[in-house]
Amino acid sequence: MTLISTYRYGTMLGLCVAILTLGAPQMTVAADGIALPPKVAAKASGGVSTARNLNNVREVSGKSGLTAWYVEEHALPIVSVRIAIKGGGAAYDPAGKEGLANVVASMLDEGAGSYDSQAFQKELEKKAIQMSFDIDNDYLFIEMKMLKENADRAFELLSLALTKPRLDTGDMARVRKQIITAITKSEEDPNYVGEKALNETLFGKHPYAHPSIGNRKSVEAVGTGDVKTYISQKITRNQMVVTMVGDVSADTIANWMDKYLGVLPDQAKTNGKALPDKVAEVTQLNYRTQTVSRPIPQSVIMFAGKGVKRKDPDFYAAYVLNYILGGGSFESKLMKELREKRGLVYSAYTYLENYKYASLLRGGAATQSKNVDQALRVIKDVVQDASNNITEQDVADAKRYLIGSFPLQLDTNDKLALFLTIMQLDNLGKDFLQQRNESVAKVTAQDVKRVAKSLLSVDKLSFVVVGK
Repeated sequence: MTLISTYRYGTMLGLCVAILTLGAPQMTVAADGIALPPKVAAKASGGVSTARNLNNVREVSGKSGLTAWYVEEHALPIVSVRIAIKGGGAAYDPAGKEGLANVVASMLDEGAGSYDSQAFQKELEKKAIQMSFDIDNDYLFIEMKMLKENADRAFELLSLALTKPRLDTGDMARVRKQIITAITKSEEDPNYVGEKALNETLFGKHPYAHPSIGNRKSVEAVGTGDVKTYISQKITRNQMVVTMVGDVSADTIANWMDKYLGVLPDQAKTNGKALPDKVAEVTQLNYRTQTVSRPIPQSVIMFAGKGVKRKDPDFYAAYVLNYILGGGSFESKLMKELREKRGLVYSAYTYLENYKYASLLRGGAATQSKNVDQALRVIKDVVQDASNNITEQDVADAKRYLIGSFPLQLDTNDKLALFLTIMQLDNLGKDFLQQRNESVAKVTAQDVKRVAKSLLSVDKLSFVVVGK
């Protein structure tokens, strides 16, 4: 079964470049600055490493109406599959049943058809099939990886999971209990507490304010009927975005889609109360500084404010800015001021986080509780003065790293499949992989300073301190 990371509220959009920070959420930052849950990032970072021809992104459609983007990599007989279900994320959970999408993701591999939970897992193990389900705020994600010779069996089991999930009473009770235990444990973690408080402030009454995992009361309220309703209304062909990378061809992909996914309904079945199918655009964020008291020796500082949409012309200027400010590990402005000059923190970070209906720039650090006030002042000073302190050399160094490291972010089939999925969801076009580095190279110091003035102002950021 699958439990979504209790740390992450946000999106899986992107490809992973790890920035591990002491005292920070256990997140991974995506290829273009977008955050991933650690479980998803860990999976994407594995897989088969092969040479890349970025001109080979192709598209195939089946008779079922489903379309897939794919890249052929025949070096090894392995297939990586990614499927995203639009509108299947936690933001679409009905009021009072927050966490429904996560319960669904946790139940989909708990038995299907004639196979109970244990038998289903044994069938996967017999053929060395990796199959998992996960969510973020906006999407349900399905991931599979298998030998090509076992692909038909993998898709057959996936089809069973999506069309005939067992949802046995005992399994539902066990999964709910596990999720509630995870929630209870996460409430002791200052990173979770901080991000929860920060999101509640930023988003107010918007669904993005709620943890994707839900809360104890709402998870208890989720029943088998709710899961069935979700599956019938959300898991449909017209909401599917399909990607495959590996030992594949257009004909085999079309056949798999038609035979195994074509049995899904084309559109939602709404025999009864319809689940939410729309989420409002976030047009305004709320800002304040708050402290959540916890008796811990090391306090956590988090902050967030408006980011830049993925298709905004200023996105890559913001991307370079993020690297300079806090995304560049030891080379960042925050690290130099907080760690090198003052020894206040072990690490500090920033990252861009793009939801479907909102964009954020997030950051944070951890410090001894006695140093919180000083560390907070330094962070605010660095943020406020960023536009004045960014040099031509800073921008050149950032671009050199971001361009030079890009191929490493596509060096496995799993990473590439994830990236192609995001390209589809963000409507970036099949030629994006060739254009991306050129977009980074075009960013000027003036662009970065202009975006810094727009985004980085203390009165346009929310801060939260968790600790003494």
